[in-house]
Amino acid sequence: MYGSFSFERLDTQDPQGVLFRIGLLFIASAAIFVFLSLMPDKDGMPAMLGRRSLAIYLMHGLVVLAITPYLPLILDQTNSIVAFVAAVPLTVLTVALFALPVFDQLIRWFSQFIVRQISKPLVLAYQRLWEPRN
Repeated sequence: MYGSFSFERLDTQDPQGVLFRIGLLFIASAAIFVFLSLMPDKDGMPAMLGRRSLAIYLMHGLVVLAITPYLPLILDQTNSIVAFVAAVPLTVLTVALFALPVFDQLIRWFSQFIVRQISKPLVLAYQRLWEPRN
């Protein structure tokens, strides 16, 4: 809908497709604005999870990779409703685990370390090329 398919595959002409995508982007922007305007300004668990969402986002993939080999077995043994009900506590546990301050601090330290390592040569090059020499 946002550009992953050509207009031909969407069975529409170029001008129509452009207007359609502009409309979708406008609707998505309005939905994001409404969602953000409804967010409370208070501290609480949702705010804390939001502040630590980078660690949750980056680390949850490890849990997904760990359980992926077992998913066909689980789905063969049970129906999708049971699998969904089992996934809810696993999701809550994963979010609670990776929302711990240690994971947030680790991700922030690692990202700052990488940025410092990448920026060192750039800063040195800038200083050599552009700063006045005595």
